[in-house]
Amino acid sequence: MCRATRTIMHICAILTLLLVVGTVQSWAQLETGSIMGVVQDKTGAVVPGANVTVTNTKTSRTWKATTGAVGEYSVTGLPVGPYKVQVDHKGFKTGEVSNIFLHTSETPRVNVTLAVGSEAETVNVRAQALSIDTTTSNSGGTVDQTSVENLPLNGRDFTSLITLVPGAVTTGGFGQNSLGGFETDMAGVNVLLDGTDATRIDTNAVSTQLGRQASRISRASVDSIQEFKVISGVYSAEYGRSSGDIVDVITKSGGNTIHGTAFEYFRNNAMDAKNYFSPQTVPLHMNQFGGNLSGPIKKDKLFYFVNYEGVRQSVGLPTKIAVMTAATKALAVPSMAPVMAAIPLPNLPGPVVFPNPGGSPIVRNDLAWYQGNLINTLREDTGAVKLDYDATQKDTFSLRYNIADSFTSTQYGFATGQVSPSTGRNHLLKLGWTHVFTPTLLNQFSAALNRPQTDSLGGGGNFPIFQCSSFWGCDNTNNFETAPGPALFSNRRPQHSFEYVDTLSWIKGIHTIHMGADIRHNVTHDALDPQMFLSYANEHDFLNNAGIQLDTLGHTMVGVSNTNYAYFIQDDIHVTPRLTINAGLRYEYNSVLQGSQIGNFDIATLSLMPKGAPLYNADRNDFGPRLGFSWDPWGTGKTVIRGGAGIFYSPLLTGAALSLAGNYQQSFSVNVLDLLFGTRTCTPALNIAYPLPATLPTCSPALPASVNALDQNMRDTYSPHWSLGIQRQLARDTILELTYVGNRGIKLPAGAAYAGLELNYSPFAFYPNQLSNNYGNIRRLGNFLSSNYNGLQVSLRRHVGHGLNIDANYTWSHELDDAVNILLGAFQDSHNPQMDYASGDIDVRHNFTVGMVYDVPEVSFLPKKAASGWQVSTIVQARSGLPVNISLSAPFLGIDQLRPNLVPGASLTPTNYSAPYNQFNTAAFSTPAWGAYGNTPRNYGRGPGFVQMDMSLAKTTKLTERVGLQFRGDLFNIFNHPNFSSPSGYLNDVNFGKSTSTIGNLVGTGTSRQAQLSVKLVF
Repeated sequence: MCRATRTIMHICAILTLLLVVGTVQSWAQLETGSIMGVVQDKTGAVVPGANVTVTNTKTSRTWKATTGAVGEYSVTGLPVGPYKVQVDHKGFKTGEVSNIFLHTSETPRVNVTLAVGSEAETVNVRAQALSIDTTTSNSGGTVDQTSVENLPLNGRDFTSLITLVPGAVTTGGFGQNSLGGFETDMAGVNVLLDGTDATRIDTNAVSTQLGRQASRISRASVDSIQEFKVISGVYSAEYGRSSGDIVDVITKSGGNTIHGTAFEYFRNNAMDAKNYFSPQTVPLHMNQFGGNLSGPIKKDKLFYFVNYEGVRQSVGLPTKIAVMTAATKALAVPSMAPVMAAIPLPNLPGPVVFPNPGGSPIVRNDLAWYQGNLINTLREDTGAVKLDYDATQKDTFSLRYNIADSFTSTQYGFATGQVSPSTGRNHLLKLGWTHVFTPTLLNQFSAALNRPQTDSLGGGGNFPIFQCSSFWGCDNTNNFETAPGPALFSNRRPQHSFEYVDTLSWIKGIHTIHMGADIRHNVTHDALDPQMFLSYANEHDFLNNAGIQLDTLGHTMVGVSNTNYAYFIQDDIHVTPRLTINAGLRYEYNSVLQGSQIGNFDIATLSLMPKGAPLYNADRNDFGPRLGFSWDPWGTGKTVIRGGAGIFYSPLLTGAALSLAGNYQQSFSVNVLDLLFGTRTCTPALNIAYPLPATLPTCSPALPASVNALDQNMRDTYSPHWSLGIQRQLARDTILELTYVGNRGIKLPAGAAYAGLELNYSPFAFYPNQLSNNYGNIRRLGNFLSSNYNGLQVSLRRHVGHGLNIDANYTWSHELDDAVNILLGAFQDSHNPQMDYASGDIDVRHNFTVGMVYDVPEVSFLPKKAASGWQVSTIVQARSGLPVNISLSAPFLGIDQLRPNLVPGASLTPTNYSAPYNQFNTAAFSTPAWGAYGNTPRNYGRGPGFVQMDMSLAKTTKLTERVGLQFRGDLFNIFNHPNFSSPSGYLNDVNFGKSTSTIGNLVGTGTSRQAQLSVKLVF
């Protein structure tokens, strides 16, 4: 099982013994929590030897404990849910604290004061709905059931609620959303469902989408979620496999009472406002429907929960592009007639004007504008079933299965046939077993399967991808974006992981110890269907079908796998009732990624390594200590100061090695110079023109291979975290928190989620290859990037169950990195990537969010049925602008991207600034001398800010004592404030300095005002 050093083998042997001795379901990877406290009399004296009974009021299951010499008790391994605590002792009345709701990974302190009297008498105290946790040093936030069920969610995607957690930004474009200083679209966050793996296998990301897939409910329906928790800062050693935060989603369970819902959410564009850039309302039709049912199969023993949700959606994306006029298309040679016929004619007048730094604007009368809606459709069906079995007082079992099936049709262009189909099917399965040896010793085991598969195909019919390659002097004034052909990349990617988690929890005196292991085996298969790229030097050559270069991209199905081993011990030391020390150590060993059909490239020898050979040397240094504290300075439970530091690791994920498939499955590449000067001969003869031959010729000498080289000596990504904060209870159920958090990202990946280093091709056209003429691209992949994040987080929370619930957050932060995302840009100089160290793509200085749910008091002057059951809820988001990289041209598959020079004394902001159309000053930049790099820093520009308010109004009418009918209306972006996307930063682009769309044009945060109606039956 463990093929590493002798030390690693010893650790694996210890793990094997642990798995034989006992079994577990991860305690703090966790869908469970703990309750602890002190029992005392009214004089303040502790009461040792008191009998404590903790009861889950939903299932009637009980746990027993006895107070120790200092009057303390602790009960661990409790499922999320409602509880009461009863304490009895001879000579005292029975004390009871009810209305306790236990959230995942939390340890509320429930102190009980006993009054002198008969045990037959009971004194009941109602617990606060929100109280300070005085036992942990981690930060983050819990989004509870009230918020999950009632806040307005555009698209009903639970990940939207992450915005209510301090340090989260969810309103950026792709690659610019973040959590705690790490990007969340492609890397930096670990998502769990009921404590086990629910993240994409190939990369750590909040979204499970691949390519053009648009499914949102791929893990769990909102109606099946009990709560979810974001764990950040210095979290427990039981958590790992992430250099950033942890998102743990807890699903609902059944109880002794039958409960259910049935719902239908409906919207269409008849109720919506038009988009800022569209002359008419965006076409939109959406239905979301489904329901839950839960209850007992056997009272007090066996419970069930089932859920289904369906989505049927069609929505348009308003788009305006420059296209050739009919007169221009008429100039094309006859062989290009099928291509010209597939390109739409303009429906708005021209001319099209391109900026020209240092000169007069370029006016193109041969182009005009086409405006329309790109139509995208989605069908999604999601289901879940969960069984919980309290077999005995010592043994409980659980089973949960989720499935999400979807089909996305994406129109990515206006040319004929430009529609991409994407299918997805995700499976999530978990089995759990908890065994209680004694009241102070329990063991939990879980086994889980995570199996996502997405096929995101290119579409486009039989056309190649027409392009104007930057290597041949093309710039953005050449207009190829409307040509027919497939969308870039056509992927099929089935994946799966198996996970086994075992945790032993032991309470010994002042120590609460958790120790165990987390083993995860990961497999990713990937096929990149073949695509052809036909390049022209300019539009004239395009019309005359005089191609200059032909390339292909693709590889057959390959597989990459590895296993992650993690071992941890966590000791929460309750030094005094006022001070807790959280000390932990986690060790991770990640076996080397391997695949029989892939091989690495050795840059030192400029040679391919054998297929199936080890790709790199394993990292055996992943020791992650964590040390934190939680201090109640006055012992009142109303103020806590917490802080700490720790080191957290991210393994190299399977996606990092997928690009190595091309090393042994070479793409085809030939250019017109090869053929004109006889440096390459092709049989049969090749004409680089449309239509391309069905079978590509054999060319001699062999075409130069393009290769990827994965660093053979890299370490796993790791991140030191540190934090210090104070929490204060301002009033009952109301808490204010102020926290400083900081972290560094060290050895961040450059390859899978970020751009690799192009070492051979120069960014300057006609320059010789830098390493070897025997190769095309030589791209270095590895972990050699870094980041730095500092943030000040302020949050105010008020949770009262029924009444007014508020989650408000403000974050000031600054994030710097050199982690250039391959889908957003590229390094300027791959031989010196540290020169790109600047404010990162995710840097947001100011971010404010608030979520509120208000149960309106009964209106006495209205009829009884109309007077009560009203509820208002809202989500407000506001942030400052996102960074914009200023460059001379758009990125091209990670090839070095040149930036301009700054003009001394010129301001980036034009004197006549206006958003969205004039945000950057063209005169602030100049083109560098040929062969020189520009001095404009990366991410020099800033886009516009974001402000949006969503609101809902609901009315629930009681039909019977147990049955209610809710009618609800949601308004997203109620003030119809246009939130513009970042302007183009490509200096030669017609849209430089202009925002051409709003954020979230489809469904989700940032849309124009959209209205939604719904009805829900609750029983």
